[in-house]
Amino acid sequence: MNSKIKKKAALERKSEKLTEAMNALENEEELLAKSEQAHKEATLVLAHLYSIKNYQERVELYDFDGELVSIALPLAHSPQHAANLLYKKSKKLRQKAFSIHRQRENLEEKRLFLERMMGVIEGARDLEEIHILTPKVTKQKQKGEDNNYETFWLEGYRILLGKNEKGNIALLQEAKKSDIWLHVKDLPSSHVIICTEKQSVPEPILIFAAKLCVDFSLSQKGGYLVDYTQRKNVKPFDGANVAYETYQTLKIYKE
Repeated sequence: MNSKIKKKAALERKSEKLTEAMNALENEEELLAKSEQAHKEATLVLAHLYSIKNYQERVELYDFDGELVSIALPLAHSPQHAANLLYKKSKKLRQKAFSIHRQRENLEEKRLFLERMMGVIEGARDLEEIHILTPKVTKQKQKGEDNNYETFWLEGYRILLGKNEKGNIALLQEAKKSDIWLHVKDLPSSHVIICTEKQSVPEPILIFAAKLCVDFSLSQKGGYLVDYTQRKNVKPFDGANVAYETYQTLKIYKE
């Protein structure tokens, strides 16, 4: 099926770009190591203030293990100031490492979503299902929608899928009381919302939404249970964790 091949190829290109972006990021472990080194040097400088001259550019000191180390001092009018600058350098390096770690996690989440999307498209039975899974951007993203969740349309129903924890939280916050919430039973999974507009939801729509929940949350083939209930019965706590009641369950098979 040419359409399936084209859709997968487009997703693969996006995935490759995300991988390239991840590879271009600085190494967090190296940044943390530099941060620890700067902190150690600052502490040593403070411990030897009496032996360091103002405006000194380099100093050799014995560390706390008795090893002789050479420290390049930041340009400063006093050793106390130099130590403060080293502490500041250490803090900036640590913050940068944490920021890059978050960037890497975000890119990896996006890459994993694309991989799962490729798998879902590969299993699509016909062209109509492919179009449902990859809607046009103009209809896929309405004004104000969050990039952390995906939008699908089926028979006039808008179905929202959380791509990550932020997306799951956004869906819990934005869903109306009468909307239908779905989640894989007793397993970590994406949250799915069916926007009902206070209308009853046909079983095929429920099954499609439950299948999305399974396909985008789990890699192993097999049968899974998906719980669903109205959003008003779901009580969030600690981010995207929830407690819920008055629910029903569907059995979904992942092929």
